Amino acid sequence: MTTQHLNAAARQEQILDAARRLFLTKGYEATTIEDVLTAVGIAKGTLYHHFPGKEAILDAIVLRTVDAIVQRAQAAADGPQPATTRFLAVVGAARAPQEDIELAQQIRATGNLRLHVLAMTETWTRLVPILTRLVEEGAAAGELSTTDPRGSVEVILSAGLTMLDGGLFPSVDDDDTSERRQDALMHAFTLLLNPVRA
Repeated sequence: MTTQHLNAAARQEQILDAARRLFLTKGYEATTIEDVLTAVGIAKGTLYHHFPGKEAILDAIVLRTVDAIVQRAQAAADGPQPATTRFLAVVGAARAPQEDIELAQQIRATGNLRLHVLAMTETWTRLVPILTRLVEEGAAAGELSTTDPRGSVEVILSAGLTMLDGGLFPSVDDDDTSERRQDALMHAFTLLLNPVRA
């Protein structure tokens, strides 16, 4: 097997990209290490040099997704708009792409909640400081009113991560579950942060 010589970071990305495609098309359980080796065109030793197994690959995919979410959220937080607008933009940026939501739901269906919880806790831990800073800025500018910026952020973010698409609690069969939950989250935002109306 002839392999392309890549640095470690590029090879890891190549493995993660191939594995992610396979997990989405074949399913996580049905995908084997051999499938990943074939897709990337590398020897087993090369793969094991970077990842000890399929679960470690999935862990890395989850953390890479969280990294992308946090980058989008930070970019939204650094914008020139009022703090309230940036807060909502960060929450919107924290939504994973549809393929990542599908992968998360697939993993949850297999009973592997450890990875689902890993994604939510990593996202929560890394977004709380970004959103808390925005709430503090908004309070200082008179745009928001709260006695507990961090606590308010923790409640809103916890609800968003567990209730919205791809969260811990799956939607029920009715079509309005997602919209109803988004409305409830906005209501919580309004109650906890008291945005000042212009």
